[in-house]
Amino acid sequence: MTHLKLGFVVFLVSLATVGFLAGCSGARPEASPPSDLRRAATDADLRRAAMFSVYFYSLYSSSEWVPEGLRPIDLLEAARLLKRDEAPFAASRRHRAIANLAAAGLDDPRRREALTILEAPIEEIEALLADLLPKARAHRPATAADPACQMGGITDLVDLATIDQVIVPAVLSFLTSRLGPAIPDCIGKFAVLSTDYSLLTRRSSVVVGGWVERDYAVVCEQMDPQHWDECSDYFTETHIALKSGSDYPVEPDFSVKADPNPPARCASYDRELYERFDIAFDMGDGTLNMAWYKQLLTIESETPSSGAGHVYEYELYDGKAIRSVVGIDERNGGLDTNQGQVTLTWNASENRTEIELSKTVRFSDRPLIDIALNPLATVTLRAMAGELHEMVCCGL
Repeated sequence: MTHLKLGFVVFLVSLATVGFLAGCSGARPEASPPSDLRRAATDADLRRAAMFSVYFYSLYSSSEWVPEGLRPIDLLEAARLLKRDEAPFAASRRHRAIANLAAAGLDDPRRREALTILEAPIEEIEALLADLLPKARAHRPATAADPACQMGGITDLVDLATIDQVIVPAVLSFLTSRLGPAIPDCIGKFAVLSTDYSLLTRRSSVVVGGWVERDYAVVCEQMDPQHWDECSDYFTETHIALKSGSDYPVEPDFSVKADPNPPARCASYDRELYERFDIAFDMGDGTLNMAWYKQLLTIESETPSSGAGHVYEYELYDGKAIRSVVGIDERNGGLDTNQGQVTLTWNASENRTEIELSKTVRFSDRPLIDIALNPLATVTLRAMAGELHEMVCCGL
């Protein structure tokens, strides 16, 4: 299959136009504190970096074309980090890593070596794929219009949708039968339903859905945006923002204070939420580049009139992030799109909670950098989508 190497093209254009990490900071009345670009990596940073690497190398065979400061860490180092991982849901992360790398094809030596480090039953997975791939190809033949092609990836077995909805779930099911459930006390099944990057709008989006055998009321509280920082490696701080008059005062570190009287989780409310999320890239010298975004989101939390389920909708407040850092470029803004929805439904006949999550982002305010960042955002979104099973099982 011949792919449209659009991901490569946009990165090369950005490199030819400007030195990637030599940006200038936007002005702001408040004094800017020192950036935490080189702060010591936390365990969550390392997990983020490892899973970003896994999802990147599930689409691409090399990162040499990605500008320094935005590259994933080495795939084998990522595998070693995940192998040593003992944090909650470590087994789930390892299962996800094995499934996504195997689904991308076992012909790549480094993917195969990473799977060996993860102690994947490679020969058994090969037999599974040999049986599954002909059926998967018949399920939906690959085309040049497929998102995998638009992203310039190396996926050459079948199209990305089939990998996400057929092959990865099949490998995960096999791992469950072979190694036992990744989250024994919270059985569930999830799959990425769609991945898209639009050249026209420069927005990246993902939709993921599935079910979990856990009480609906508990899942509803766990998936409340106020709880994201407790249940996800990507959100380092989330809380209902403190309002003063008609505004939300921004602190010198560009955060917003927490409201001491937030609404109850899973209640109906319409409020602004302060959020910080981090992305960890490889600096190439053994340290991580801690890119971060601080923003306010408008959250609409409601139970439909039918009383069946709950919906969280969110979008960027005032159409712009507060502050962000990418490489050495720290400035106001950084995002002009961050929107999505979490839909929860109780399936009484199956005694399980069904979940669907969508998210769309677009980086902004760094025109010569964003031309590269926006296609790459799809990788991060896929990694975040893969974490949904772990999020709904949080607290166990």
